[in-house]
Amino acid sequence: MVITPPSVASIVRDAWHSRRLGYLLGERLVAKSYVRTVLGKAWLVLRPLMETVGMALIFGGVLGAPSSGDIPYFLFLLVGMMGWRLFERPLHWSIRSFDRYARIGRSLRAPLLLFPVAGAGPGLVECAVYPVIVLGAAGVFAVTDGTFYLQLGPGLLAAAGGLVLAYLFGQGLGLVLSVLNARARDVRMVSTYLLNAWLFATPIVYPISSLPSPWRSLAQINPLTSIVELVKWGILGEGQFTAAGVAWSIAATVGTLAAGLWFFARHADRFTSIAHGQEDDEDDVDYL
Repeated sequence: MVITPPSVASIVRDAWHSRRLGYLLGERLVAKSYVRTVLGKAWLVLRPLMETVGMALIFGGVLGAPSSGDIPYFLFLLVGMMGWRLFERPLHWSIRSFDRYARIGRSLRAPLLLFPVAGAGPGLVECAVYPVIVLGAAGVFAVTDGTFYLQLGPGLLAAAGGLVLAYLFGQGLGLVLSVLNARARDVRMVSTYLLNAWLFATPIVYPISSLPSPWRSLAQINPLTSIVELVKWGILGEGQFTAAGVAWSIAATVGTLAAGLWFFARHADRFTSIAHGQEDDEDDVDYL
């Protein structure tokens, strides 16, 4: 017997037809993220705020990392982290999606593509809080410094484009890594350390202009560099990117998403059957 893997078009079509189920799966995982917590959904605001404040104290206060122009370092870091987190948080959750849905997958017949896409739901919810925090921080600085540092103009379209690219790039990687993680959970452990290293290889805690010329050229190879710089430029008016750099980021995003869909269509059914056959011993969500 020869079994032909489904085509990319067929898995996308099936997932689209069952998109309402995807919303329900995403809502379930978002609700499950805050079980056994006292503060509940308050962590949506507290987590990114505490993280950014801690990084600002270390890099901006202790290490003296500069920002771009006259932008306060906290606001500069916060906007950069917003672009990064829209890549990293959905990817983080997508990788773990088949672990989270193992029991459901044994009893519910659903398009497999829904699992990593819906699994990114908690990451998207976390990222949705960042614009609110950015506006709040900008309001505080407007009162204390007398300057409103945000650029509320057509540049916001560039920032929105950068955020979309960040999400799609992470989702493309998530399609591959979620399948591999269903085969071996080492993938999610290794990915945690690689993503931490990738964070510091991307100009987020420092402006790209602070890098020496050879290192600046090397940083442009990172597809996330131009994506994050687009977000900074669109929101703060401070960001350095070139047309070639943006074109490379778009090409890398489209290529990664296409490769992810192809890999998922070819291998998901075979690899994820392992995860569906295991007991889900992680009812509580890990935050690593």
